[in-house]
Amino acid sequence: TQYTDMYVVEDFITMTTKNTQDITESGLKAATATFKVGEKQFIVNGEKVTMDVASYIKDGYTMVPVKYVAKAFGIEGNAIQYDKATSTATIIAGNKVISITSGKAYIIVNGTQIPMATKAEIKEGRMCVPMAYIAAGLGVEKSWDSSEKTATFTNKAE
Repeated sequence: TQYTDMYVVEDFITMTTKNTQDITESGLKAATATFKVGEKQFIVNGEKVTMDVASYIKDGYTMVPVKYVAKAFGIEGNAIQYDKATSTATIIAGNKVISITSGKAYIIVNGTQIPMATKAEIKEGRMCVPMAYIAAGLGVEKSWDSSEKTATFTNKAE
């Protein structure tokens, strides 16, 4: 199997991803992703990627589609899940499990509720969340360029 060590602690779940050269304990590959407000394309390590929903401003916060932020850092397939019945997106990134529910002003990271300044929401079929909170949940650096209206996420190689 792909997992060599397993520890069982009652009432605690640890999920991991297969280790590759550029994926660290965080489950993320080294990358820089830049999202421009109002555009359906974003840049990952210099390459354009097309989304089906553009980032936008809500209540003064830059809202980004969670799926594409996760994909920018190598999280794909079953590591990104959506439960339509509860409107909850779940991301599994290394040893982190991040849950985001539409209409809630918090995300849950490994069972800990992290309050947000505005609510997550579904827009054009995608879960969107304020960039600062998804960056914090994933453990990546974030920056905002107000003149260019761009949100940048960076995960450096460890």
